[in-house]
Amino acid sequence: MDKDLTAFISYSWDGEEQKDWVTNLVNLLRHNGIVAKHDVFEIQKGTVNLNAMMVNKLRDSDYSIVVLTEKYAEKADTLQGGVGFETTLLISYVQENLQKIIPIMTKWNVTRAIPFYLKGVHYIDFSDHSRFEEKFKELLHRMYKVDLLEEVPIGKRPVLSPRKTGDVAENRTFDLDNLIPDFRKITDIDKNRFMMESFKAINSGLSQLLGSTKQKNGNFDFYMEDITNRKTIYKIYINGNQKYAIKIWLGSNLGSVTETINVAYGKHITENDTSMNEIIACEVGNDKNLLLKMTMNMFDDKTANTPMLIVGELWKNILMWLK
Repeated sequence: MDKDLTAFISYSWDGEEQKDWVTNLVNLLRHNGIVAKHDVFEIQKGTVNLNAMMVNKLRDSDYSIVVLTEKYAEKADTLQGGVGFETTLLISYVQENLQKIIPIMTKWNVTRAIPFYLKGVHYIDFSDHSRFEEKFKELLHRMYKVDLLEEVPIGKRPVLSPRKTGDVAENRTFDLDNLIPDFRKITDIDKNRFMMESFKAINSGLSQLLGSTKQKNGNFDFYMEDITNRKTIYKIYINGNQKYAIKIWLGSNLGSVTETINVAYGKHITENDTSMNEIIACEVGNDKNLLLKMTMNMFDDKTANTPMLIVGELWKNILMWLK
């Protein structure tokens, strides 16, 4: 059975808050299988020779975790108190056992919180309390010697050759992807599924715009009614009076099996679907991607080929009649 890792915590008594933070860290380490010790746990068991305890723990522990603060650095640099005594031990210990020393920063002031003998040594930054769990995980990875990030193994060396000069025609290179034909077929099912998703997205975007407008304007209101899952009517009010209405629905035109998104708008509209002011059709792009096309767009914005761009065009029309 593998021996449990051991850790000694070196820190400065900067106050109750600092002592509690260190105690919680020690308990978390113990909860994660590491035999962590610090003076508070040793003192509560009885009378302890602190200097002897420090020597033994530092010598026998797998790791010494140094909790860096401004007061710790001050005491270490002037060799004051328990921190000063630990420093005299660590100065020579660090040179031969650097991998066993893990500095952690708890308060952000690098220039004043690092003692002279740890200048240039990597530390784990715990100063941002909102990232404690992330940094504690980094500490565990360091102590258990498990890489925090996966390192990709070295791959096979590529075969390289110098480019020849001379006749350009003889040295042309080809993009193989461009030579491979695309035999994919866009079916009626693909198109109709795309139009249904676009219909939902347009409705979602339009209702969000209307909702945001209502929040900003106390005299603005709207009513949205889903007639079916394929037809929605919006009625827009200012000062309690209906100013505009818009109907959006899915349907087929001229016997086509591919559905279109149809739009009718004005002050008053009905549920009758025989007339519309806009027909949004489905187009197949050069890369076999599906796009929307506004066939009757009064603003003639040819770039309106996604649901949110379509919403923008419809919103222009609505605002024109509300001013």
